[in-house]
Amino acid sequence: MKGLEKLADDFFEEAEIKFECIEGTRYIYVSSFDSKTGSVKAFLDVKNDSEIIRIVAIHDQKIPEDFRDEVARFFIKVNYNIIIGSLQIDLSDGEVRYVNTIDTEDIEYTVPALKRAYFLPLIMLGRYMPAVMRIVYANFTADQALEFVNAEIQASQAPEEPEEEHFDTGSGYVDPDTDDEGRFDVNDENDPGNF
Repeated sequence: MKGLEKLADDFFEEAEIKFECIEGTRYIYVSSFDSKTGSVKAFLDVKNDSEIIRIVAIHDQKIPEDFRDEVARFFIKVNYNIIIGSLQIDLSDGEVRYVNTIDTEDIEYTVPALKRAYFLPLIMLGRYMPAVMRIVYANFTADQALEFVNAEIQASQAPEEPEEEHFDTGSGYVDPDTDDEGRFDVNDENDPGNF
């Protein structure tokens, strides 16, 4: 067994992912995952005598013909900002996939690095398929779908709101029910801050 095939075997064993290996002029490892928008098949493709690993995640949801052009426009807009890999649609049958290719020539590729590369297409389909579903089922345009994704990303990265704090300004009195932060009315003779 050659280096990249051994690396792939080690990765699947360590990650405890069930897979099928198709041998021949290349090794193709196939595994399946469920997502919120359907099932995804992941293929890890290692060609014999090559330093290239190709990872392809294919969503089971085929895009109806009437929506393929809009989904393609959406993917073009998204791919403009993606650094690694790309979203793709087959305009002839509506298949949606994310492809990630790695050149391992002159570097020692590790199981943790392969794990990151392998799961990237699954994560990216998980991130963008809800917007694709909105194009198909809610008649979103590519721009509306992109706005939806950006809002989802922004919401997931927003810091949590800190709990409201009540500060004592030195008077020794803070009323959490009225959110009074120790400010007293100097003209009120019943105010505990007046002497």
